[in-house]
Amino acid sequence: MSALFLRVHRLLLLPTLIATLYLYFYPIVHQCSFPSNTSTGQPAPFRLLAFGDPQLEGDTSLPDHGHTELFPSIRRVIDSIQKHGLGQTTTSLSSESRRLWHEDLPRAFRTYHKKLDLWGNDRYLAHIYRTIKRDTDPTHVVVLGDLLGSQWIDDAEFGRRAERFWNTVFTGAVKVPSHVAEFKDTPAEALGKDKSWKNRIITVAGNHDIGYAGDIDFERIERFEKAFGRVNYEIPFFLNDTSTVDTTTGKPSTPNLRLMILNSMNLDAPVSNYDLHLDSNNHLNQRLYWEIPQDPTAGTILLTHIPLYKPAGICTDGPFFDYFPQEHGSFFSGGIKEQNHLSEAVSTRLLEGIVGPERTRKSIILNGHDHAGCDTYHSRTIIEDIPPPPEPQPRLDYEDDENEHDDGEADSRPERKPREARDEPPRPPPYVPEKWMIQKYPDARKSRMKNANLTGVREVTVRSMMGEFGGNAGLLSAWWDQEKQEWKFEYESCQAGVQHIWWAVHVADLITLGLGAFGALLAVIGGGAGGQGKAAVGKKKKNKKKGKKKEQ
Repeated sequence: MSALFLRVHRLLLLPTLIATLYLYFYPIVHQCSFPSNTSTGQPAPFRLLAFGDPQLEGDTSLPDHGHTELFPSIRRVIDSIQKHGLGQTTTSLSSESRRLWHEDLPRAFRTYHKKLDLWGNDRYLAHIYRTIKRDTDPTHVVVLGDLLGSQWIDDAEFGRRAERFWNTVFTGAVKVPSHVAEFKDTPAEALGKDKSWKNRIITVAGNHDIGYAGDIDFERIERFEKAFGRVNYEIPFFLNDTSTVDTTTGKPSTPNLRLMILNSMNLDAPVSNYDLHLDSNNHLNQRLYWEIPQDPTAGTILLTHIPLYKPAGICTDGPFFDYFPQEHGSFFSGGIKEQNHLSEAVSTRLLEGIVGPERTRKSIILNGHDHAGCDTYHSRTIIEDIPPPPEPQPRLDYEDDENEHDDGEADSRPERKPREARDEPPRPPPYVPEKWMIQKYPDARKSRMKNANLTGVREVTVRSMMGEFGGNAGLLSAWWDQEKQEWKFEYESCQAGVQHIWWAVHVADLITLGLGAFGALLAVIGGGAGGQGKAAVGKKKKNKKKGKKKEQ
């Protein structure tokens, strides 16, 4: 029997080993890496590892939220026996057994299956984070919203999921310190100087964390910020490179790079809480309009959750808004219940602000929400062809024609008639600002990105890291192009594969190890028993020979 187990073990060993090596080194197999500086080939000084929408579920995803009794039929039978005795319980025993088979057992199976699924999902996500971080060496990490699976959970369940986020999925990581995430006057730091950024997680608030504009309140914001960090702030960096020179003045220049973390969940209206709506819009205006960096070398990376507006057909999710019904006295009355994109007006305001008044600042936008992911490019002309103002209307000269009444007195309101009537020139149409054109990024690279008269912003909606979407991770690099004197941004992605691969590999590992261990154990036991048997047979033969000698 041991030979059979060991033979199967040997058959499974090689394919299992190959699958395990793939799973734990998939970034190397797929050649996943951060894009390098295209001019020098050196690693970029800023390398951002981006994850989208992990959406950790919990007890609320269990049947009856995990609070139901698993086998009530057994309890009812025991209670009946204790109360009435075994003789009077036989009538209800058959009905309770049917309930046990048709209700209790299926419910228990669903409950334990979901618990196992939650346990495995946490470790699958943790495997992605740990493996891609080890093999790609990022300088910074961000999770782009929907850290948890529902904004409607109570504080206790929120705390349990937050604990799993930090201690299971992103083990060893910490949130951004409060002194770094101050709203104002955060001092810039040199890129690469503080190595602790590698273990910090920049967290963005999503709809499943704090809700949409129609149901956000102070309590949700407070518990999110306590567990994960601020919802609106900016992190400024500067490039520690003394070789950069301002082409205008000839003096040394220090390129700046800022990370803008923006709560986009309540930028649109109607909202349930106007003060929180004002906080997000003030942060947008302050960072993109009121406190514009004067240094032309400044670059911006905007990290938010809801994607910008796009026409239907460009990404998986098209434009969509849904609203709570109008109910007098309701907190949610008329507010935004769900949205796929920001409105076109808010999107335009973001784009106009991020490229700066001169429309030449280099920027990139990363967000989540659309689990399938999307890569687009927003563009428009740098100098807009504004039509001239309308010509003034022709001045018409009038003459007074006094109307004499019958009594000879002049009318107090004389009729005015034009002396000369000239045709008015046609008025130009009213000025309509140019709209941003939106294309898929690969298409834009072939056309509009090559036009020097156009400015543009790349927007990457990072595909979800959930198993259903392949365990995706985004790799964003930013570096200063010395020749063109501007920031360059490049993005790649890397996928581990669906969660079933993770499960299959580990189950195969356990089976292979189990077969080998069990076969070896049987061999040891069988070898010991065989040795004792051989010794007994040998002793018996020896005694038999001695008996024959005596007879002789």
